[in-house]
Amino acid sequence: MFLLGVAALIIAAFGSGYAADAYAAARGAVVPSELNREETADHLSGQTAISACVIRLDDSKVTGEGNPSIHTNSAHFCSGVTSVERDVNGDLRVTHDSGGAIGACIAKEDETLAQKAIQSGCSGGTGLTVVRFYKMGKHVRIQDINASTANVWLLWVADPGENHPTDPPTPTETPTPTETPVE
Repeated sequence: MFLLGVAALIIAAFGSGYAADAYAAARGAVVPSELNREETADHLSGQTAISACVIRLDDSKVTGEGNPSIHTNSAHFCSGVTSVERDVNGDLRVTHDSGGAIGACIAKEDETLAQKAIQSGCSGGTGLTVVRFYKMGKHVRIQDINASTANVWLLWVADPGENHPTDPPTPTETPTPTETPVE
């Protein structure tokens, strides 16, 4: 069921031409991509890699610490993510092996966050992604979300080629967040 959801997400983001590639890649296959066949994309390796993961924002029920964690069980899987942490700004930092140049990075909030009107967006993508949360346009720190079952669903579409740097991007200056408690 999750794989069909990934394919639907790709259709919504990029159009139906990528759904078969997304479905096959989510099952572990590396597949050719229409984008990579274009003359303007000659730097790409001719393949597409898909990484996906569910991140639980507050693991206090498991560890008692209230930090983000990779959420896997019989209904959730994770592919490509090596670590998650809450940074000093209260944002989610995700280290992953998505490959080279990123074609898409999608952070989708679950029903718990949606009920609280919290949105998410990701920045970066080559090895390191920072996910930031907002409510009514104001930054919300993970520790202020107050929802022990809140998840964010992450998806990366990348070129797995070796012609790209694999070091995480140098973070740009991040504005100092203000505390916004979420009820």
